[in-house]
Amino acid sequence: VPKGPVHRGEDAATVSLAQFPPSIVKARSLLPPGTSGKLEPYTIEIAPGKTLGAHFDDRKREEVCYVLSGTVELSVGGMAHV
Repeated sequence: VPKGPVHRGEDAATVSLAQFPPSIVKARSLLPPGTSGKLEPYTIEIAPGKTLGAHFDDRKREEVCYVLSGTVELSVGGMAHV
C-alpha cells in the first residue's frame, strides 16, 4: 500500500515522555515522520487507576481531548472536569 496523506495508526511513532514511566502513560505521535504544523495529534494512553501529577507537555497551547474509553478527570485553573 503506497504511503500518502493518510497516516495509519500502526505507523504511529512511540513518543518518550521523560516525566512518566511507560507503565503509567504511553504516547504515540499521529503525524507522519517529517511532517510539521500547528496541530500535533497524539494518542495518550493512561493506565487504569493511575494519576498524572502534571501535564505530559509543558508547552502552553490549545488542546483537544477525546476519551475513547473509561473516565478522565482533568483539572484546569483549579477546577475539576470529568
